[in-house]
Amino acid sequence: MLLTPHEARGVWCCQARGSAVYQAKQNLVIPCMPGACMAWRWVGELTASPGEKLRGYCGLAGKPERVD
Repeated sequence: MLLTPHEARGVWCCQARGSAVYQAKQNLVIPCMPGACMAWRWVGELTASPGEKLRGYCGLAGKPERVD
């Protein structure tokens, strides 16, 4: 699934550290931080025109089947 950085911040990071039980009790969601994550992979960043929204995906989950 390709996401813009804004959309990615709304999903949970699978590499977030801490107790899952504690996070569940506190209703905590550690958001994805695409601009600061070494695993985030951008799609089309070299060919994007100025003003075009860049999209990407979490590299830890593998490359999506479709990146168009």
